[in-house]
Amino acid sequence: LHFVASVEAGHRVRQLGEATKRVHVVGDPGLDALRQMTLMRRDELEADLGFAFLAQNFLITFHPATRDLVPSSDQFSALLAALDKRDEVGLIFTKPNADPDGRALIAILKKFVERRSNAVVFASLGHRRYLSVMNEVDVVVGNSSSGLLEAPSLEKPAVNIGGRQGGRLRAPSVIDCAPESQAINAALDKAIGMDCRGIKNPYGDGHTVAQVMQILRNLDDPQALIHKKFVDLSFDET
Repeated sequence: LHFVASVEAGHRVRQLGEATKRVHVVGDPGLDALRQMTLMRRDELEADLGFAFLAQNFLITFHPATRDLVPSSDQFSALLAALDKRDEVGLIFTKPNADPDGRALIAILKKFVERRSNAVVFASLGHRRYLSVMNEVDVVVGNSSSGLLEAPSLEKPAVNIGGRQGGRLRAPSVIDCAPESQAINAALDKAIGMDCRGIKNPYGDGHTVAQVMQILRNLDDPQALIHKKFVDLSFDET
């Protein structure tokens, strides 16, 4: 059996020759954890992080874009240039990952944060703190998958920069922009004015595990799953 996060993912699995009855759209299980999680309050976060939220706040995570033609350092510098004049906004950064160019981006970020009282950076917030911060900010910014996966469920707009998340589904709350400071600033201005209440997350509603368990419980003949044939799609089914 194949349990997939979206209808589109189900189509792709079927294109690999799997029978329709073996493919079930159940959503992303990561949203189950978010639905069941007790998020931290703003005052708890401020005490824990040692950072006071401002009237507006951004959660920013930018990882190296290893497949893009534009160097990651250029993209990240464009993002920081877009944030440079936003002294009235609280900027909460998490560090880039360990992909190539990650250390270079961390060095650039360190210099940026050191001279700003409205900015703070963390190597990692951990799952609960990260999502709790996301729940409190006004915009999620960068190129992390969390802007596409979790942010819609928390009804937060996300500015997705560059091509790192290319090919993934997007809720209407996600604003894609080029890795250029002018384009990023325009996307940030648009995101700040968005009302994301009631946004539907294309990755599901956080009840994936229950759906999977129900399907497994209702199997008539589990042993029959071992035997399968390649299913050819006709041209009108692709």
